[in-house]
Amino acid sequence: ADHPRFGRRRTLSIGLGFGGVSLLLTPLAQRVFGAPAGMPFSLFGKACSMAAFQVAYIYPTELFPTQSRGTALGVANVFGRIGNVLAPIAGALDPLVCQLLLGALGTVCGLLTLMLPETHGRAMDAPGAVGGARQ
Repeated sequence: ADHPRFGRRRTLSIGLGFGGVSLLLTPLAQRVFGAPAGMPFSLFGKACSMAAFQVAYIYPTELFPTQSRGTALGVANVFGRIGNVLAPIAGALDPLVCQLLLGALGTVCGLLTLMLPETHGRAMDAPGAVGGARQ
């Protein structure tokens, strides 16, 4: 799921960022070149989102110390479920608005992910993880 040369943080950021940019470019390609021109952007965005989804299960477990890992994953799960509840509302929006909104969200999340510490190759409770190791 993650590339050893890039690490988990960059792999997640690339997946989210490129997926968001692809969603932003899809309507533009459809309007300029016709409806079929948006398909490659949509497929590339889907592939990037799937890569980010795979890393999103590995990265948080290494990011938080053992004492708070369950709580942190539970909070993240709550926000994921809120997204599931709001998904039908997104389906009711204009497709252009939905693509632009989700594309911008993915791009911003990809950029914000770069602010998190890298965990690839570190011990689970190594200093530098959120909260750090207690000595």
